[in-house]
Amino acid sequence: MTETRWRVPLSDVIVDDELVESVLEVVRSGWWSSFTWRWLAVGCGAGDEVVVPSLNFVAAANTIEHTGADAVFCDIVGPQELNLDPADVEAAVTPRTKALVVLHYAGYP
Repeated sequence: MTETRWRVPLSDVIVDDELVESVLEVVRSGWWSSFTWRWLAVGCGAGDEVVVPSLNFVAAANTIEHTGADAVFCDIVGPQELNLDPADVEAAVTPRTKALVVLHYAGYP
């Protein structure tokens, strides 16, 4: 008995030269995220630290590192309070701290 295997594509993605050139243009620009210009605007750079929630998307830490600064991760209060733990932030702040990222995760301001 011969078995027939069906292949059903999830989507019809057509990658043509126009799409490839558009992607390359963005990659070559170095501006993959709108966060980057914000860190540059506040003057973060090598030797600086930026406090950031550990419960976060990796883009925040990536943009901090992109400026040359170091991401310092802080914990949240707990499962019912998803905001930064003030005590953890206070312990993380040093003379090198240049900025603090405040994330309103899942609609919790």
